[in-house]
Amino acid sequence: ALSFDGIGDYVDCGNKASLKISPTITIALWVKTSEAKNAYILRKAHAGTTWNLDWAFYQLGSPFSWHIQFATTVSQTNSLAILNNPALDTWYHVVLVIDTDTGKVKRYVNAGTPQESGVSGILLLSDQNLYLATGGTFNGSIDELRIYNKALSSAEIQKHYAEGLEKHNGLAQK
Repeated sequence: ALSFDGIGDYVDCGNKASLKISPTITIALWVKTSEAKNAYILRKAHAGTTWNLDWAFYQLGSPFSWHIQFATTVSQTNSLAILNNPALDTWYHVVLVIDTDTGKVKRYVNAGTPQESGVSGILLLSDQNLYLATGGTFNGSIDELRIYNKALSSAEIQKHYAEGLEKHNGLAQK
């Protein structure tokens, strides 16, 4: 796992062609946060005339919660809740599926029943880098980050979750 202390550390993953995924993307990871404050956990930035994103997974400090944000145009950013009040220092398996072909966004926590929302437009792509803990304010850990160019099925998500349970002790229950 990669650990971040919330004081200036982050990882720049670059911007390889394999990270330019649209119209369907699945982002899966194990995440544990140690401090309830505003921070980006993952961010693929979009540089334009207005600040925007390809997509991001971030947390708010008050009220403490996790969210996904993604852009379908330079001026259209969508933000959806993933989990309210996650327990500190506890591993969670989070999977985000953005499928603009079907018009659905699904958010899974610990392979439970997904939260589902509608979306219109196509996932915006840029030449900006993917960052872990961008901005250096995330205090926590990230493990087993996987990014797919397809929508994982519930069965595939449950399989990945089960495979990671032994490694990620102290896991929150479904």
